[in-house]
Amino acid sequence: MSFAAKRLPITTLTLVFILVAPIVAVAQATLRGKVVEHSTGQPIGYVTISLFRSGDTTQRASAGALSLPDGSFVIRSVREGLYRLRVRMIGYAVVERDSIAVPSSGTVTLGTISLRQEAIEQRAVEVRAERELQESRPDRRIYRVGKDLTVAGGTAADALQNVPGVTVDQDRSIQLRGSSNVVVLLDGKPTALTGGDRSGGTGLDNIPADAIEAIEIVTTPDARYDAEGGAGIVNIILKRQRQQPLTAFGTVTVGTRDKYSGFASIGVQTSALRGEGSYGWTRQTFDFDRYSLLVPHVETAGPDYPGRVTGSRPVRSETHTPRLNLDADLFDGAGRMTVTVGGTFQQQRTVSDASYVYLLRQQNGTDPVLSGRTEYRTMYRGDTTTGIEASVGYRHRFDDQWSLSTDARTLQTRTVAGAFGTMLVLSDGIAATNRMGSSQMIQQHSLQADATYRFPNRGQFDVGAKITWRHLDADQRTVADSTDPLAAVLTVAVSGAVAERIAAAYVQTMLPIGVLQLSAGLRAEATDFRSSIGSVDFRQSYWNLFPSLNAMYSPDPLLRLSLRYSRRISRPSNEALSPLVQQDDPYNLRTGTPALQPELVDALELGATAVLPWATIAPTFYWRSHQNV
Repeated sequence: MSFAAKRLPITTLTLVFILVAPIVAVAQATLRGKVVEHSTGQPIGYVTISLFRSGDTTQRASAGALSLPDGSFVIRSVREGLYRLRVRMIGYAVVERDSIAVPSSGTVTLGTISLRQEAIEQRAVEVRAERELQESRPDRRIYRVGKDLTVAGGTAADALQNVPGVTVDQDRSIQLRGSSNVVVLLDGKPTALTGGDRSGGTGLDNIPADAIEAIEIVTTPDARYDAEGGAGIVNIILKRQRQQPLTAFGTVTVGTRDKYSGFASIGVQTSALRGEGSYGWTRQTFDFDRYSLLVPHVETAGPDYPGRVTGSRPVRSETHTPRLNLDADLFDGAGRMTVTVGGTFQQQRTVSDASYVYLLRQQNGTDPVLSGRTEYRTMYRGDTTTGIEASVGYRHRFDDQWSLSTDARTLQTRTVAGAFGTMLVLSDGIAATNRMGSSQMIQQHSLQADATYRFPNRGQFDVGAKITWRHLDADQRTVADSTDPLAAVLTVAVSGAVAERIAAAYVQTMLPIGVLQLSAGLRAEATDFRSSIGSVDFRQSYWNLFPSLNAMYSPDPLLRLSLRYSRRISRPSNEALSPLVQQDDPYNLRTGTPALQPELVDALELGATAVLPWATIAPTFYWRSHQNV
């Protein structure tokens, strides 16, 4: 009895601690609220909500959350005290609420928080945590370039270099996760400036980084997008001034090694009309060193052949890009019409200075040896590209559920090139010249119509159709002196044309089911392709189905799991389809073939996003399969 009596106080104290400790641990409050758009009342998902202790000068958030697709958010385990709430979303003014009293337990209802759209160029500059530079949504990642000070004064190519998964090589070509099958859009639309006419190149250095609001990376686009681009879509969003009646923006950049750029824009807004005009100018020089080994065709090569090439290839380009955009509200806000006109004028000069060391083939099959002959070739090439694009779009909202939008777009670019080359062989005393002239005109026209229905449960159904016409006309004239060993190859005059028509239709639906959000779609595209060179014609037709699926599970505002799948197509570029031989390098001729088949790509992603007090962790696993590479 005495032994039990001595242990009783300890057992009782332990029992009390076990019962009281969880109560003390959960004696913290919960904050709830909802974020909506001010003018429409529509909920805004994936908004960053940060909670700070009032009077804390470290600017470190005590807690935070992301709003769900229905706009609601929850911040749990908040200790008692006085707090300040900050709500941030790209393209909207920051909203703050101060002196929020949080009790030791219970729920604090913050009500509805309205966000107003505003200019991205803020009057105040605030440097904060790095995670605010990135935003993750179910179908894309958004990088806020306007807040990245490391690319200030650079171009879009410099801004893309800082985006994870994106690389830009020395030829200014984009790769996304190691693949160059990327579609580059400007404000969600194809343009001649970014190679939207499938010309094979992008004008990234013609877009100043200071003019970019954000860059969207869409690796598994849904059915609403064109199916082109096996690796995905890079969407460059330019800054927009939306609130002030008159806004202006300008920047001038001076860099080493002959690199200059300038950009200026002005915006005017009234109650029903917004107009924006911009002008960009760049002049840049890039130097490329060359070293390559040439392997000749066995049947046509003689005993000696140019086997080793060394030299340099400086490229100097100057580009002018004016743009004008008009946006008008019609029918008292129920309808909106957008008119865009843009132009491009680019001049590029290239000097290729190379030496060709001839090798002598051995009869016994051993490695070739030097023949003692060296050929020096210099090529001066000038390219002038002019482009114009225009679009007219109209969107009408019938009620809170139905809306209809139409878009008509046209692009046209013309490139005229001329080249003059010299050849010199010191050992043989041979000197010769060759000349080349070529032109290429690309036209692209499209018509699109889309209808959207919004369900009462915040779901959405989209249906649409689009038809696109592309046309390429090219010709080339090349002549060489008879003393040039390649005179027979370089003397040619040929022209060709490529025509393509793509008809597409799609359905897309998004359904929120509690903490699970599903989005599925199906796109069908039929392609008819024709090409002709001289008297030879070629035609092919094909059609494909492109399913897409996005599923996101958010058991907590700070945790999100996602699964994404889509099928895409990568049609050959215009240069790859054109059967004309490119004579830029007489010993390394390039030609396209109209018989090329499109590449089909299936992509699957598994991802997770966890928002921690000190960082955001977002691991991603992706699998990609190619057909007809």
